[in-house]
Amino acid sequence: MGARDQFRNRFRQVLRRCLQKGFLLEECFGLVWEEVLESASLPEAAQCELYDELLAWANAQRTLRPNEAIKVG
Repeated sequence: MGARDQFRNRFRQVLRRCLQKGFLLEECFGLVWEEVLESASLPEAAQCELYDELLAWANAQRTLRPNEAIKVG
């Protein structure tokens, strides 16, 4: 398993745990990202691609009204 796959799997695992504990996605997405990034060395280009991918994944994991999605930028 490559570094990107490990990062992706670890991020999803940690984020799911936070959401199960009742934290809001908006509260924990960035913190989880930073935590996982500290333990995984990824080139900046891979970080950018994974960030967008995982942001879309995270938004798809919850029931949303259209205006509740996390905004990029």
